[in-house]
Amino acid sequence: MTEDGLWSMIRVARSAMDLSLDPNDVDADLANFPEAVRNVVCVLRCDSEVCNGGIHQFLYNHSGVLAPGAVTGLVAIGRLDLARLLQASMDKLGGEYPRDTEDRREIMYEMEELLSELRALDSDYFRLAGTPFEAAAEESLSDSVSRYVRENSE
Repeated sequence: MTEDGLWSMIRVARSAMDLSLDPNDVDADLANFPEAVRNVVCVLRCDSEVCNGGIHQFLYNHSGVLAPGAVTGLVAIGRLDLARLLQASMDKLGGEYPRDTEDRREIMYEMEELLSELRALDSDYFRLAGTPFEAAAEESLSDSVSRYVRENSE
């Protein structure tokens, strides 16, 4: 598949996903796409949520169902730094990460200190990923995703 074709498939996957569904249904929808598309979709959704409202927002909203996939995607694109940070954020919920939105929200409501702990990680995320307002420590996440798409197109 060409690079343009891969980006087109990523756009289709992003727009077709209903993250309010049961986690198994979200997984089934994602399974219709190649691994590279799944990786990029999860990473981009994570990044857009974090840039909009922080790690807390990503984990709290329906998009948090994609958190394990975002970790996998970050590893696949070579961003172990961000994968470790996201995994550490997920681990703060205790035990096995709850992919069901209501289960996550219930845990988050019960943990008063969680919001401040997650907000403290936001600045690390932005430093590593880069934003329009702050240059990344190394390669920006946007550049990492673009490189990964190039490398995974034929």
